[in-house]
Amino acid sequence: MPGPSGGRKLAVLGGLMVLFIAALALLSTWALNRG
Repeated sequence: MPGPSGGRKLAVLGGLMVLFIAALALLSTWALNRG
């Protein structure tokens, strides 16, 4: 990964993964509470 651009891309990917996992957790808890 040459330069800071690669690190920024990796940080963006990490943030998206965290957001995705948080959304999945919220959806699962919401479904459990509904059922």
